[in-house]
Amino acid sequence: MPGLENIALPVCSPEDAVLSKLIRFRKGGEASDRQWHDILGILRVPAPHLDRVYLDEWASSLGVSDLLAEADLQLKVR
Repeated sequence: MPGLENIALPVCSPEDAVLSKLIRFRKGGEASDRQWHDILGILRVPAPHLDRVYLDEWASSLGVSDLLAEADLQLKVR
């Protein structure tokens, strides 16, 4: 469309979306079904499309590694 060539749109990687939602889930008392459902949905993306090293390192730095591990466990059980 004419006039839209120079518009910048912020984009969030799936890894950063998971990390953000893990933090929100933790801060919300780990009670938000919506956040947890979103986390699981993003993590269902096929492995080659997610940077697990980045995700694991930042989850550790942000103090949400336990939640990421729980999400991974839930996905393996299903």
